[in-house]
Amino acid sequence: MTEPDVLYTDLAFVKSRGNAGKDAASTEPETNYASLKVVKVQSQPPDPNGAKLTWSKFTTERKALVAFGVLLISALVALCWVAYQNVQLKKNHQQLLSDHDELKNSWPATQESICRRCETNWELEGESCYYFSEIYLTWESSRRFCQRETADLVKIDTYNEQRFLQLRLKDIMSSPEDKFWIGLSDSQQEGQWLWVDGSRLDSSFKFWGRNQPDNYQPDKGGEDCVRIGAKLARSKFTTERKALVVFGILLISALVALRWLAHQIVQLKRNHQQLLSDNEELKNSWPATQESIRWRITWELEGESCYYFSESFLTWERSREFCQHQTADLVKIDTLKEQRFLQLRLKDIMSSPWDKFWIGLTDSQQEDQWLWVDGSRLDSSFKFWARGEPNNYQPEEGGEDCVRIGEKDSSTNVQNWFDKVCAVPHRWICEKAAQKGLPRCVL
Repeated sequence: MTEPDVLYTDLAFVKSRGNAGKDAASTEPETNYASLKVVKVQSQPPDPNGAKLTWSKFTTERKALVAFGVLLISALVALCWVAYQNVQLKKNHQQLLSDHDELKNSWPATQESICRRCETNWELEGESCYYFSEIYLTWESSRRFCQRETADLVKIDTYNEQRFLQLRLKDIMSSPEDKFWIGLSDSQQEGQWLWVDGSRLDSSFKFWGRNQPDNYQPDKGGEDCVRIGAKLARSKFTTERKALVVFGILLISALVALRWLAHQIVQLKRNHQQLLSDNEELKNSWPATQESIRWRITWELEGESCYYFSESFLTWERSREFCQHQTADLVKIDTLKEQRFLQLRLKDIMSSPWDKFWIGLTDSQQEDQWLWVDGSRLDSSFKFWARGEPNNYQPEEGGEDCVRIGEKDSSTNVQNWFDKVCAVPHRWICEKAAQKGLPRCVL
């Protein structure tokens, strides 16, 4: 029994007798009575030698040991988890570093120029920064000012740079005589014009004004430094003459516009049926699966080739470098079907008749020997030069040795190749072979 108190009973039997004086016949039988005696006994302690405990009794020390054991196991589990996370983090970090380096190496070279910028008050054009002063100094003082800015007076190397400076100065010059110093001088030897970097002025590349240089002031030591700028002086017309000129220009413009609109309406009617036919053909030749239609965001699939039409402007050489970064090259046109596809596509994305695209054709190695980027010669029986092309129109720029494509105002005229100076920025078309069996181009 588990109770701490145990009840025991002791029974005592008492025999009662009848009264002596009464009749023996009336004597009742003997009756037995029980007396109950309760004794409370204290419970005995358990046997220390093998008796089974029925209730575990831990001391405070044992409880503390159990708690510390649980905490120690939890700490070991947490330590193992942290160590595992640290190993994973290091692996991910190394992978990120590798991806970062790969992205940097594969990033197109154009991004470097796109991200360039100049300091405050300097203007970015091409790969150079320009500062146009608002104060007046001598040529020597102007040069010292530039040198303090870790720069020098401008040296003009290209026709594009000369044109940029002329257009910019036209806006900021306050009068025809408000000209700007450039880094050209013959102060060391009369008639020997040198740039500030010590190089001689190229006799085939100069932009002197009419009757210049004339060394007009010999009494002051001569005119040995060069300034730039041309701002037309205001013509002194009366108000009535100005009004007549304006009305005359407006009238001529209106007549020209009406003539042009009439021509466009006639041309539109003539080309309507042809345009419907071209659209139907384009729909039929479009990739069959909806997946490829949704996919074509950057590269476009046509036949067995993938094409990329750029949105930025680069020189011919930089355009080709961009394509080569994409495991492609500037487009080589092999068939009339391909030429016609490109013409239709460019007509939709050209912003103006001058917004043409570079293709992979050049005669930069030898004049009039036109070669594709894969080294093959242009087939004399298969070419699409525009009327009067190639004409090598700008020999002073080294000649027009690269070819661009595009005709904004016509979808049917496939004769739309034009030669151009290779250093002029244009948009471009890349081409690479499509993978067989796939309904789309793979990056």
